[in-house]
Amino acid sequence: SIWMAARDNGIPPVLLKTLIEVETQYWPITRHQYMDELGLAQINQLGIDILLRNDKEFYLKSCSNVLFNCSVPYSSQQPINQQLLRGTIAKSLDAECPTCKYGINFDAAGNSIGLISKVLHANCVQTNKVLGGNLHRFTYDEAWKVTLSIYHSGTGCIQSAISAIDEENKQYDSEHQIKITWDSLAKYNKCVTTPGYIDKFFTTLYNFDNNLLPEPDLTFYKPSPATPQQQGVLSTAKADVLVFMDANGDGIQQTSEAINDLPVEMQLSTGQKVTQNTKNGLVSFDLNGVPVGITATFTLPTLFRTATANVPANGILPVKFIFAAPIGQTPKP
Repeated sequence: SIWMAARDNGIPPVLLKTLIEVETQYWPITRHQYMDELGLAQINQLGIDILLRNDKEFYLKSCSNVLFNCSVPYSSQQPINQQLLRGTIAKSLDAECPTCKYGINFDAAGNSIGLISKVLHANCVQTNKVLGGNLHRFTYDEAWKVTLSIYHSGTGCIQSAISAIDEENKQYDSEHQIKITWDSLAKYNKCVTTPGYIDKFFTTLYNFDNNLLPEPDLTFYKPSPATPQQQGVLSTAKADVLVFMDANGDGIQQTSEAINDLPVEMQLSTGQKVTQNTKNGLVSFDLNGVPVGITATFTLPTLFRTATANVPANGILPVKFIFAAPIGQTPKP
C-alpha cells in the first residue's frame, strides 16, 4: 500500500514509510486526542485543510460525496461546510475497530495510506507557495525539510520565520541581508518542537537502508530452455505476464490481488521493445513472427523486477511476478 500510494502521488516511498514510522511506528490507531490527530500518520483537520486547498481534483471528488453545492472552491465554502467535509475525510483515517482482531480494521488502515500520500503532496505544493522565488536556494533534502516542517507544525511557523528574517533585514543593506535558506528558517523558527521533529525524521530516513532485510527470493515460473535457435523458424506464441500481490500465500492470483495499471516492458534480444500496462493483473505480448529461441526480458520498471525466458515455438509463455504479502501482524505493543 505504501509503495503504490507513493507511486500514484509522486512521493518517494522510503520517505512515506519513514513518515509513518516516525509518527506512529505503524500502529494505525495511535491517537493524540488533544490535537485530534488520527491514523498512521497522525493527520489532523489542519492537514486535511491544506489538502483540500491545494488539490482541486481531490476536493471535487470528496465534495460530491458530502455536499450539495460543489461549484465553488473549498476556500469559498461556508465554514460549516468546510468543517463537515474535513470531518468526513478525517473519519476515513481512523482504523479503530473494537470488534476486529487487535482492535484494528486493517483494510481501513491500508486504504488510508493513499490519503496520507495526497496530504504529503499537498504540503509540497504549499511549500512551493511559501518559498516562492527563494526555492532555488534549497537542496532537494532541504525542500523536504521545509515541507515536513509545514506538515508537522503548519504553515504559520515557516511564514513567521520568513517574516522575522524580513524584519531583521530592514536594518541591513542588500549586501549583508540574511538569505532565506533552510539554515536561516531553522534559526528563526519559533515552533519549539519542529527542529527536534526534523532531526528525528531525517536521522530515521538516512538510516533506512541499515534496517533492510535480505531481499526475498521472489520466484516466478520459468519454462524449460527452448531448443537452440533455428534460423528461419518463427514463433506463433504469446507471453502472458501476471503481476499480483499474493495476500493469502497460495501462489494463485485472485481477482482482489491483481496489480493494475502497472507498466510492463518486454525487450527482445533483437532490440525490439514493447511496453504495456497491466489490466486485471495481466499483460499479453504477441510473439508471432519472433525468431524461436531468442531471449525475451520482462521488466517492471517501477518495481525493479526482471524475468527472462526464451521464446517458444508456439503456445503461451507464462511469466509470473508474485509479490509476497506483508509479515503477519504482531500483538499490540
